[in-house]
Amino acid sequence: MNRRKHTIEHAFTIIHNGPLQTLANVLRQMQAQDWSHEELRLQLEKLNYEIREIGEYLKLEALSQYESLRLGSGLKINLTCPIHELFYVVYSSTLERSDLEYLKDIKVKIRTFEPVDEKYLSVQNKQELCLFLEEALCNVGKHAKGVRCIEAIGKKDNDSYTLKIQDNGSGLISYLESKGTKQLKNIAKNLGGDFKRETLYPKGTICQITWKLVNSKSN
Repeated sequence: MNRRKHTIEHAFTIIHNGPLQTLANVLRQMQAQDWSHEELRLQLEKLNYEIREIGEYLKLEALSQYESLRLGSGLKINLTCPIHELFYVVYSSTLERSDLEYLKDIKVKIRTFEPVDEKYLSVQNKQELCLFLEEALCNVGKHAKGVRCIEAIGKKDNDSYTLKIQDNGSGLISYLESKGTKQLKNIAKNLGGDFKRETLYPKGTICQITWKLVNSKSN
């Protein structure tokens, strides 16, 4: 109940500080007739955006802790969305992080994620796959010195799906298993999938998981 009360109070604060202020400004300027049609249009677009943002906030707050995931960037994502949409959000949010040194050097970014039928993935599966993609991208940002190109590809092949993250950085500098690699392996194991992370010739690294698409709704 406390969480619900907090959400309602916070929503009122957002409405007061956002769209209500914009609306009051629009009404004030319309009365004074100080605005052109273009300026009015821009303010109404702003109002529309602010109202939609509140709707998205309330939807996320209504989710249980198992239906949402907070990324390292601070962004909270809705795990009830299709996995390919989640992949796009994780990819975009992670590559914008300023704390990952080598991501800022990337000039070529290639990403495409094919959709997966919802019956093949539980909410837990989606959470683990989003964490896999985030960790793989973070590894590029932390270790791929000299990286200029990154590919993030999700591809369906008959009854399996492969998620691949590939870069053209310096490659693996150590073959000791890090905490991040252990996390990736555990995610692959939980999905019953195959994990691969290795140096490419002449340079670069590939991090990949392939798993069978099994109807999770019938389990």
